[in-house]
Amino acid sequence: MSSEPVCEVSKKLLDLEQRSVIKFLTKEGKKPKEILERRLAVYEESVPSYYKVKFWSKQFKWGRESTEDGPHTGRPVEATSEQMCQKWESLILADRRMKVSRLAEETGISAGALWTIIHEKLDMSKVSARWVSRMLSPF
Repeated sequence: MSSEPVCEVSKKLLDLEQRSVIKFLTKEGKKPKEILERRLAVYEESVPSYYKVKFWSKQFKWGRESTEDGPHTGRPVEATSEQMCQKWESLILADRRMKVSRLAEETGISAGALWTIIHEKLDMSKVSARWVSRMLSPF
């Protein structure tokens, strides 16, 4: 079973369903505007934008068969793995006055990505020039 949250999985399934309908109607010879109007008549709220309908319709006209997203570029998810988060936490706890920019230089990750990891994954914030856990403990 996937480790993704339920809302992300259901969103992916909805996207695949919408793309499948766009693919079907495109193969029938419908124009993007007609596809959007038909979907609005049936689904009302959960309809992709005209831009997305036009984009996917063009993709299917050019011969694309898959309705799934292609691979994305960018940094792999390994930076936010449990093991890496423990590494970041130990570095921060060793020197609580460490700046994000210095930590970014030492680890080779962008300062923005580290900021997100510290705040969202480690649940820490800066207080009086020190990194402190948001859930205070005796430690």
